[in-house]
Amino acid sequence: METVKCPPTPSGKDRYPNKAAANRRLNIIWRNAVRGNQRASKMPCRAYRCKVCKGYHLTSQPKAGKPRKR
Repeated sequence: METVKCPPTPSGKDRYPNKAAANRRLNIIWRNAVRGNQRASKMPCRAYRCKVCKGYHLTSQPKAGKPRKR
């Protein structure tokens, strides 16, 4: 799946066209991380809608008010 960078963000975050595409990428990242023993604290844990580009991005920040599962 090819992603487009979000131009308004200084870091050039990957932009996904919809939440389903972002969640598919999230699943791929987590499957690969399990194999490589990545630290869960910096792993993306959810997709969110960008108010600027109207696409979706991944973040490692849990949703406000919900503690992260470890």
